[in-house]
Amino acid sequence: MSTNSLWKRIKSRALSVSTDEVRLVRRRIEPKNPAAKVQLENVGLAFLDGYHCGLKDHNARELVGELEKFPASLRGFSYEGAAMAIWLLDATSVFSRHRWERFYSLASISQPYIVHVGVGWGIARLPWAKRNPEAYRRSQYSPYANRVFDQGLGRSLWFVDGTDIDRIAATIETFDPDRREDLWSGVGLACAYAGSYSVQELLCLMDYAQRHLPSFRQGISFGAEARVLAQLHDENTERACQTVCSMSAEQAALWTRKARHAVQQSPETSDQPRYELWRLQLQECLTPSQTEEVLL
Repeated sequence: MSTNSLWKRIKSRALSVSTDEVRLVRRRIEPKNPAAKVQLENVGLAFLDGYHCGLKDHNARELVGELEKFPASLRGFSYEGAAMAIWLLDATSVFSRHRWERFYSLASISQPYIVHVGVGWGIARLPWAKRNPEAYRRSQYSPYANRVFDQGLGRSLWFVDGTDIDRIAATIETFDPDRREDLWSGVGLACAYAGSYSVQELLCLMDYAQRHLPSFRQGISFGAEARVLAQLHDENTERACQTVCSMSAEQAALWTRKARHAVQQSPETSDQPRYELWRLQLQECLTPSQTEEVLL
């Protein structure tokens, strides 16, 4: 065995993660019911399986082929895990650091958003990042990066609070009021992309979101765009879009792309990041008066 192959094997073993890490009991997550428990653990296992596929150091085309074998409802999570693994392999390599570029060139065709989330997981897992508490991490970034952090934090609440809408809303209430808008945006994304809620539960979420409903709608549309672009059509995404945004998932994804295109074509006259301008443009597009006027 060559020295290079031996090093790859050692590094892969060092980076591997036990399936116990995604068990809800180990993570102290209390799902709202048995069905939610199964769903949450399946999501975690798909992520972990994708992660370990990435650690095998396939070439990019082989890896994407393996990820495409996952069930449609879980495929995005496998890409997310694989992206984390690929980023970690590059980050811990001395010589070969181009795996991510090769993987992204193929994965970005259908999963451009999700694989970036995977990179975020990779950054968080580095030892020097893991030792930093949340308050320290937040203080190191620009003010708007703090907001993006909260959007990701909101997405995580769907998992941490076991898909229980009452617990999710109660958790958000513990944060400062100026952080709740971004938290609700993240909840909306998770709701549309990974959620499994009844119409009544979605209506309750809308009631909880109240004045942050535009951000919640925007998050729903982001989730729909990620699903539609990857051709991972899902009845839960459709239900969330119909209930919260009064339109189909395809329509919500189209509004998301239109808002992004409008921002890309506009001159840079604002101090705000274009990402935030995209979010604001989409929120405006999704207001009932705007969508009704266009549809008429």
